[in-house]
Amino acid sequence: MPVTVVDIINDLNLEVINRGENINEIKESDINRPGLQFSGFYNYYANERVQIVGKAEWSFLDAMQPELRKKDW
Repeated sequence: MPVTVVDIINDLNLEVINRGENINEIKESDINRPGLQFSGFYNYYANERVQIVGKAEWSFLDAMQPELRKKDW
C-alpha cells in the first residue's frame, strides 16, 4: 500500500510549513535533514527525499540574524 504525504502528516501530527501536493506518494524511504543547505551548501541535495527540519536545524535557523535567514542563496 503506497504512503502519501497526507498520510505522514496525519499519522505524525506534523505542522505543514510549505503546502504542496498532499496526494503525492512517498517513493524514497530515506529522509533528508537540510542543515548544510541552510548554510548555503548545495553540491548534493536529495530533493526526492522527505525533508525534515529537526531540533538541530531549527536551532541553527533560530540563531541566525533574520536578514540572513531570508537571504536568497
